[in-house]
Amino acid sequence: MPRAESPSSGFTFLELVIVIAIVGMLAGTLATMAGAQLAADKTAAVRTDLEAIGIGLQSHYAENARFPAALNAVGFYGVNVAPGVGDDLLEDGWAAANTYYRYATTSNPDTATVWSVGPDGFDSGSINETLRITVHGALAGLPKTRSRLNVIGGALAQHLAAGRSITGNWTTDRTALGLGAEYATDGFGTTFQLLTTDRVVRSAGPDRNFATTADNLTN
Repeated sequence: MPRAESPSSGFTFLELVIVIAIVGMLAGTLATMAGAQLAADKTAAVRTDLEAIGIGLQSHYAENARFPAALNAVGFYGVNVAPGVGDDLLEDGWAAANTYYRYATTSNPDTATVWSVGPDGFDSGSINETLRITVHGALAGLPKTRSRLNVIGGALAQHLAAGRSITGNWTTDRTALGLGAEYATDGFGTTFQLLTTDRVVRSAGPDRNFATTADNLTN
């Protein structure tokens, strides 16, 4: 009797082609998923950097009534912000190697904006980039101004209650009130003004302009 032939245990050419195609699609999908995860991780790291820099800028403003001239400025980097692992806190994770985050400031009122070029690697400007943080000097300057005005108001009230006079020259009157040099200026670095008619001391506010009274503060 002739022996029955056993079925082949190997793949046909068509089956191999199908398997290779499936493996290729799976590899492409996994690569896409891995790339998306890497991008998400990089974006999260950038947001963490920006938050840390923003906190540092707020701290610097509270201490100096101004923002630093640059992110790597002496007196800011390493003082108000820690350098980070590998001294890379200021380096934009989406930009070319050793490229800092973009930084710009405006004055009167003061703001500081820090931004990343983002996934496309192109700087579209702070207004158009989504990975950015803006710090307002008023958030630090106003509480400091109000705190100083409260102390000044108490000292001025005692001074007047004792029958003492005021000159309208804040440097002279501040000394007469027994207040130190830290009470010479408000939280925005502007010298206080003493109004002899109203017997009040006022701050020019965030815009540093006494003429624009809307943001002036008094004791």
